[in-house]
Amino acid sequence: MQERYAHAVYCDDLRAETSGKTTFVGVYGDSLLIGELPATLPRLCLRLYLVTPLSRPFKHLTIQISLNENILAEPKLSETEIEQPPSQGLEGDQDPWHNMIFDFVFSPLVLSEPGEIKIKVTTEEGELKAMPLKILKQEIS
Repeated sequence: MQERYAHAVYCDDLRAETSGKTTFVGVYGDSLLIGELPATLPRLCLRLYLVTPLSRPFKHLTIQISLNENILAEPKLSETEIEQPPSQGLEGDQDPWHNMIFDFVFSPLVLSEPGEIKIKVTTEEGELKAMPLKILKQEIS
């Protein structure tokens, strides 16, 4: 059985191009290094992909994004936003995927201490986890 999953991209900016593409500016790996804390980032963006086989559409979906114990975003999704479109897979594709995309912009983002930005996605089948972004104080040697 194909598995559902969540994938996160953290960056300084997301730019929608006229061609329909999205440009990611300043993409982070698994951590963001800060020289001095507290610090204020003018902007931190997150693109969240939620992927499920079309044969197993989401029936229930909640998203929560937190920095340490503070909730940064918890969008309310309607049933219409959760509904899956009809299958448009390639010929011979037995179980095409459906990709849901959510963009979040935190501007400004105040960082008072090291920690993690975590994403918790809950579905009717359980929790999907995406890679967190570690906030680390850069040690100057």
